[in-house]
Amino acid sequence: MDDFAQHDEDDPLTQHNTNVDEDPYARLKRAFVNERACPEILQYEESLVDEAVEHVDMQQAELDDRRASAATAEAGRDSSASDDLVDLLKTMELDRVKYLLRAYLRTRLYKLETFSLHIMQDSNLFSRLSQRERRFLGSHTDLLDKLHDDLVLKHLPQQFNSLVQQDTLVGETNDMVPSPNLDTHVFIRVRGDLGRVNVGYSESEPNGRPSEVDMSAGDQFVVRYRPIAQLLANGEVELL
Repeated sequence: MDDFAQHDEDDPLTQHNTNVDEDPYARLKRAFVNERACPEILQYEESLVDEAVEHVDMQQAELDDRRASAATAEAGRDSSASDDLVDLLKTMELDRVKYLLRAYLRTRLYKLETFSLHIMQDSNLFSRLSQRERRFLGSHTDLLDKLHDDLVLKHLPQQFNSLVQQDTLVGETNDMVPSPNLDTHVFIRVRGDLGRVNVGYSESEPNGRPSEVDMSAGDQFVVRYRPIAQLLANGEVELL
């Protein structure tokens, strides 16, 4: 059986796997968990998603062919118990992969809707999106701007009719744009020996010296997200 978690040479998810010690399902699950636990939107896993979709399409087509062949060959007779079991396991495997794909994309969609203006104004965050996400974000912010303008903003004095500022005469700070809290605490697991890592400044240090901890493979910590953001981007830690 061509299981998603097995290293099938004909499976696109296995062909493009850069880590032969990690099965494709684990990579997809880690991408989802990282995205769900991270306060900001992460880099879109384009190759992994494309490979997973290709895998689902390929396995679904194979499953449909098996069922069609069985229906033709066994017309008028019940299929064997072993064939039914294989089909059931394949269906369960596909459902598992589909669930992860939907959960991953829905998590990103939630962040796009919640922090749409913030992402549009930050070129670094915007560059992390897929082409479809960029088109969606552009349409979403345009509709949001038009809705607020028609309902409220155009009826207010000019200094208060901004969607991103409370008072345009006071300053240029976009103080009405929701943004993720990068100083929130997250659970992490270390994926390799990193040595001493700066995890931010300790409140107990009066001179503002950075707080450092030894991080070895398999260690788990609760730390602020901001200091370990680059470690997550590099794949050196994963969120839990």
